[in-house]
Amino acid sequence: MDIVEQVAESLRIEGIVRPPTVDEIAEHERFISLESLSISELEAFLKVFRPGARLRLYPGQDNLMVGSHVPPHLLSVCK
Repeated sequence: MDIVEQVAESLRIEGIVRPPTVDEIAEHERFISLESLSISELEAFLKVFRPGARLRLYPGQDNLMVGSHVPPHLLSVCK
């Protein structure tokens, strides 16, 4: 699978059915080449793929989804 197919598949998982943009492909390549990950790197990635979206401020918020998967609430996992 080449980089364009990887980004297109990632978009499909999120319910976005369209070809990836040049900016999305470039950001994906930049992001996967990072040696370490920081909040600012995640925010830069997010700006390209979900403009206007924000990272969660606190763990356990119920607004997290990956594709159609919604993980269990943090408190129910810790019991």
